[in-house]
Amino acid sequence: MKNILKKIKNNKLEITLAVLIIFFGIFLRTYHFSDWLHFEVDQTFDFNLVSPAVAHGIDNLPLLGPNAGSGLLRLGPAFYYLEYIAAKIFGNTPQGHAGGVLSLSLLSLPLFYILIRRYFTKQTSLGLLALYSTSLYLVLYSRFSWSPNVLPFLGIAVAYAILRAVSKNEKRKDFWFLIAVALATFTSQIHFNAFFTIPVILVLFLIIKRPRFSRPAWIGAALIVIVMYSPVILNEIKTHGQDLKFFNQQMTKVESGKGNGIISAATNDIEYHASEFSLILTGHDSINTQKESGSGMVPLCLHASSCSEDIALKIFGILILVLGIFCAINGFRKEKDENKKNFLLYILLWFFVFFAYILALIHSGHGMDPRFFLFVSPLAILFFGLTAEFFRLEKSKIGIIIFALIVVILIALNLQKINAHFNQLRNAIHSHQIVEVGDIFPDTSRLAYLQEVFIVDYIYSKYQKNDFPVYLQVSHKYYEALWYQLKLRGIPDMEKGQGESAFFPYADGNYFVISTPSKKSSEIFGTDPKFTIVDSKDFGSLMVYYVHPKPQFAAGTEQKGSKRSLQARQIAQLVTWKELFEK
Repeated sequence: MKNILKKIKNNKLEITLAVLIIFFGIFLRTYHFSDWLHFEVDQTFDFNLVSPAVAHGIDNLPLLGPNAGSGLLRLGPAFYYLEYIAAKIFGNTPQGHAGGVLSLSLLSLPLFYILIRRYFTKQTSLGLLALYSTSLYLVLYSRFSWSPNVLPFLGIAVAYAILRAVSKNEKRKDFWFLIAVALATFTSQIHFNAFFTIPVILVLFLIIKRPRFSRPAWIGAALIVIVMYSPVILNEIKTHGQDLKFFNQQMTKVESGKGNGIISAATNDIEYHASEFSLILTGHDSINTQKESGSGMVPLCLHASSCSEDIALKIFGILILVLGIFCAINGFRKEKDENKKNFLLYILLWFFVFFAYILALIHSGHGMDPRFFLFVSPLAILFFGLTAEFFRLEKSKIGIIIFALIVVILIALNLQKINAHFNQLRNAIHSHQIVEVGDIFPDTSRLAYLQEVFIVDYIYSKYQKNDFPVYLQVSHKYYEALWYQLKLRGIPDMEKGQGESAFFPYADGNYFVISTPSKKSSEIFGTDPKFTIVDSKDFGSLMVYYVHPKPQFAAGTEQKGSKRSLQARQIAQLVTWKELFEK
């Protein structure tokens, strides 16, 4: 304790500045967190899956976790268990469920600083912490619940734990080794990008370093992996290897005609990494060209007409990528301090294993999304730091001024984008907020949680007048989120499913059509509509039409109970702990 207090006393200025930067990062991640929460289809799936366990017992948790895209293949359940713990602590609400992601995102701020201080000087470390705290990419992905969003924290945590485990000065090597194994096992259940890379990174690092851990530590590590994967193992026994069959199908599936040659794939891989690193550092996008009608990321420079777009950002990203790799390799070759050498070795393995994995995906024809790079997002900032160190910017007053000026410019660029994003959410209730490209989020429109509340308030006001069942025609992105709010108000779920099939025209019913304001009435209802618009209200990003069936189309008043939605049917297919032990 005396040593700790002495260190604090001797480094008061550094600690004070680090704390101030961390608190600013916390502010950006928590500002209007509840009102502007992103709560759409993926979030409602997780919420509806975990909620029964929170309300009725932990044995209602599933044995498997998130799926691979839209497929049937699923990972381990670590994220759902994290969400369960968050909901028990913060409440069984959308905001409470998102508390786990937010908490780990906030914890990543001091942990990132502790990690980089193992290698960088305090001046450089403070600058890198400031970039991490204000990165648009990292801020936005920390503000809602989604399994990939915890990967920056986990990537940093695994790196820190394993570096402590192999340090010659470390007295509790076995302890930190077990922590690293537990964190890596947890990480492998969060996203398939981590599932395929984190074990390889860790194993390669241990093979190269050949650390001497005790036999009980190795046995403990094996037990940790078995215990943490026991839900998956039990699920496979219960379902006769169903998930393993899905895994084999995915691994053997060939995307006919969609693959890329190895040279083209490598070029795309470099551009993806460079552009995402640029986005992480500057907040400005240079590759994600997703329009409302499209999806994913497009390597723009494969098209000559677009190579000039955002050229400065692309050059900056490529420079950081290339210089970062060069500096890490050069530093590893020349570094005498073993702890710093270990740091660089792990950084290089982290990058090259992930780069090879993305290369394999591109080569086989898989598309990319911005979230794919969450696991390596800290590397963008570390590569920038390595570049600054290579030019020895921290060795002179002029160098420190240049480094600080660059950091300030990058922070300003990110804050400009964060402010624009917050303004979009603030104004979304008043006007339709459309962004040109889906830079970080998987869509180009903006809808905040508070808007969903206002929309349901409007629907509820109509329901109170007659108590007729409520029917919605709305995009699948918002369907479950709106029904969550409707059920909170005690409105019975009489839905037959989403879309037009739900609109069987009973005479006694409250019908609502919800669409973007840009759509014309004829586009929504057709040229020969079965419904008459009774009322409408503009909610900015969404327009709500209150409609009633025309007499000639009404089919009586008898209405039967609901048919479970697609999401409810998918949730019901997952085996829970309770079902595991049922006869």
